[in-house]
Amino acid sequence: MTGPRLTQEEFFTRVLNLDAPEMAEVKKAAAARDWEACTHAFAEAARKTLRPELWRDQISEPDFGGHHSLEGEDLMAAADRVMNNTLISCGIAHSYPDGFDWETNQTPDQYNEWIWQLNRSAEYTWLTGAYLRTGKLTYAEKLAEMFTSWVHQAIVPQHAEPGATHTWRTIESGIRMTPWGIALNLLGNTPAFTDEVVTLWFMSLWEHGYRL
Repeated sequence: MTGPRLTQEEFFTRVLNLDAPEMAEVKKAAAARDWEACTHAFAEAARKTLRPELWRDQISEPDFGGHHSLEGEDLMAAADRVMNNTLISCGIAHSYPDGFDWETNQTPDQYNEWIWQLNRSAEYTWLTGAYLRTGKLTYAEKLAEMFTSWVHQAIVPQHAEPGATHTWRTIESGIRMTPWGIALNLLGNTPAFTDEVVTLWFMSLWEHGYRL
């Protein structure tokens, strides 16, 4: 199957509080089972809740400890590396010429921490920072591409021990929320974050709460 596990029908009729005033248009569209209209109405309402001014100071330079960046690599260099689909986890780099793969351990000895930490979304912070510094939408578009590919591949487990999954170890599920919060609040009103991306983002946030 393709993620998210949560369906549009479940999200728009069961998860949301449709009696909240800001959900009035979503409620109307949900009654007609018009999921496209629901998506647009929800995304419009969600964007009004974003607080970019509270998140700007969270943009940070790469950690030179080598977990997700190269020694001496600054934010722009890290962002441009990610633009070329090269990611680093636990100091080990891997390139994805044919699209990101969040489930396959690319290390020769199948080092579990590599695949677990690959799923921490550290790159979101640098792509967001690069967009803010340059105004180039391509950085936001790359982030949206990475996010969408992750949600489609990483299906939240219904019953699994904390470490019994490559993409949903519970510590990563929590750690992701900082770079995700940065990206959503600072990029959520850009053209890269379409109605579909914004809605998918909140559906996945709900799944993170479910997992934790």
